[in-house]
Amino acid sequence: MNNRLKISCFFLLVFAGVSLRLLCRDIPNFAPVGALALFAGFFFRSYLIAAMVPVSVITISNLQLGGYENVWVMISVYVCFILPTLLGRWFLKNRRGDLSAPRAFTFSFSGALLFFFVTNFTFYLSYYPPTMAGFVDCYVAAIPFFRYTLAGDFFFCFVFFGGYELVTRLLMSAQTEKAAVVAD
Repeated sequence: MNNRLKISCFFLLVFAGVSLRLLCRDIPNFAPVGALALFAGFFFRSYLIAAMVPVSVITISNLQLGGYENVWVMISVYVCFILPTLLGRWFLKNRRGDLSAPRAFTFSFSGALLFFFVTNFTFYLSYYPPTMAGFVDCYVAAIPFFRYTLAGDFFFCFVFFGGYELVTRLLMSAQTEKAAVVAD
């Protein structure tokens, strides 16, 4: 893939992520960022470029949505969206190098779990009493948000990876037809 196409894809993914995050802001935690992080890790060869996709989406959209009052919670959110980009390529491709839908959804679920446990632990440390009751209260209060996180990750995983597969197949089909016409 040439540099111009990489840059275009990067900005297209960031634009899509910011737009979708703003469009879905009324549904708590239903956002494209987790799926986008996973897709960027799969799509880009450079881990740095892949990690910059979710970081850019969160940073830009937070200008409109507002940031986090607590720096530790904010850092935990960024870390939880960078990790899938670092592991996306390794987990998503099967032995032949093809995209594996079951792996995508399994890793999407794992990313949502990671986000749930890490960010809520940071939230517990920052806002709840340091007791077992405070710990339980924090995680119980977060369960409804986890459902939305999971639904958003699965939905947007389907959108990004399904769109990628569709475009890839259409391009391959067009190349095959072009080659057939040239051969005739």
